[in-house]
Amino acid sequence: MKNTRKLAAKRRNAQSSTGPRTDAGKAASSQNAVRHGLTGSFSVLAHESRTEFAELLRKYNAEFKPTTSDEEFLVEHMAQSRWTLARSRRIEACLLDQLAGAKPASDPDARIAASLLERSPNALATVERYTAAAERAYFRARRELTLGRSRELRNKANDAKVWLKDLVEQPTNMIRDANAQFGVPNEPNSGLTPDYSMAPGHPGSFTDSSDCSSTMDV
Repeated sequence: MKNTRKLAAKRRNAQSSTGPRTDAGKAASSQNAVRHGLTGSFSVLAHESRTEFAELLRKYNAEFKPTTSDEEFLVEHMAQSRWTLARSRRIEACLLDQLAGAKPASDPDARIAASLLERSPNALATVERYTAAAERAYFRARRELTLGRSRELRNKANDAKVWLKDLVEQPTNMIRDANAQFGVPNEPNSGLTPDYSMAPGHPGSFTDSSDCSSTMDV
């Protein structure tokens, strides 16, 4: 009964928070990524330096040295999240200045901040959410990269243990096979190599009664 009430409450909350419903609201929401570049797919904005982003990506590749396509994706995602985080912090600083009474500057980040304030009195909270989301995306990608490499190291360590075990057990297996070939019982706890000199078929063993008698006659 309790779970049923919780489910009903979640459905009511979902119905009351479905985002913009009017055509004007939907159109404005669809332009968020274009106006401030904090949502949607990653892109370097027109007033930002593509050369600086390429240098940031180069530094991340040099630091983390990705060796697979999956690692390359995670490292690139880290660089993109870092870039978006820096952007949102610049816009957040401009918002705080303008909320404190400063006139909007002429730089693009300040114009983005002024546009956000014109559209919503909660612009600062919105940008703070984008900042937190960029931080989470950065650390999530870095954590996945670290965990993936840890798993790979554990797998290699396990493979090395199996190889070493086989290497150590190989002489024991060879002795066991030799014992079986010459009919010598295995003594695993003796720690000594069996003596095959008296085993049937060994050159130094007596193979039949005639050998025994001739030796005794001598």
